[in-house]
Amino acid sequence: MTQLILNIESPSVARAIKSLVKNIAGVEVVGLRTQKKKSGFELAMDDVKAGRLTEYSSVEEMIEAAKK
Repeated sequence: MTQLILNIESPSVARAIKSLVKNIAGVEVVGLRTQKKKSGFELAMDDVKAGRLTEYSSVEEMIEAAKK
């Protein structure tokens, strides 16, 4: 048996491809899996790993920067 794995951005396109493929003889659609969305913490850790950080010397400096 040969498997074909596709990564598809749009859920509507995935459903359309699934409906087309299931009509082909000898082809079985096993299922659709969606990627789990990252939590806020996971996104923050990605920022840390990528170096997207800003350091402040005081809380007051951070508040002033947030006002801008």
